[in-house]
Amino acid sequence: MIAEFQLRRKQPSDETHELWVRRTKDWVPTLIHSSRRMPTRVLLTNVSGKLVWCPAHFPVVHWAPYGELAPDDGYVRLTSARYRDWQVLAYEAAIDKDLLKREQRLYDEWLAKQPPAVERR
Repeated sequence: MIAEFQLRRKQPSDETHELWVRRTKDWVPTLIHSSRRMPTRVLLTNVSGKLVWCPAHFPVVHWAPYGELAPDDGYVRLTSARYRDWQVLAYEAAIDKDLLKREQRLYDEWLAKQPPAVERR
């Protein structure tokens, strides 16, 4: 399950502020950028495997001036290794495992019906 929300249009300058994101044990945030490389949306991917909810005013992103840390624990920069690890979790949770197995079975059936690429004599 994925939830999506839009970031505010008037954002601090990239030259003065840095964007931080945080996750919970149930949700992993993924930032979507515009063609001008500005963050515009946040996708929250449910990685818990059960139905969960996220409060409407739960702080997921935070703009902090350069040189200052985020206000709470759990925030990471978009360039951090931990954020990249979160994206792997989000991708894994977003894939439909049953569909993937069915596609693999159909591909195997299709491959078995194909003639050999090289004729043997």
